Amino acid sequence: MRRRKSSLICAIIDQTGRDATLRDTWRRFFGGAADVPAEALERDRAAGLVPGLGDARAVCGTLTYMCERNFSMLFSREHRPEEEDELCALLLGVSRRALGYPAS
Repeated sequence: MRRRKSSLICAIIDQTGRDATLRDTWRRFFGGAADVPAEALERDRAAGLVPGLGDARAVCGTLTYMCERNFSMLFSREHRPEEEDELCALLLGVSRRALGYPAS
């Protein structure tokens, strides 16, 4: 995704503020995007690999939107490619901790 898709992502996010149909589609897309990691998290919790730290679906949904918003903010301005790598590393670390996985 990264830099070559950044203008498309910013345009979609900007348009969702004006278009209710697109907003609903975007919300369904991100809702579905949270389903896969939520299922994996529930499986790992059931296996005792990570602690139960709240509703898996809610936590994964929150993290999905947090990542979307951070990338939107980054892509909405000029930035260095290294900033994308730094943001990926930061969001990965925050997400792993929020889900109960070790930081690395």
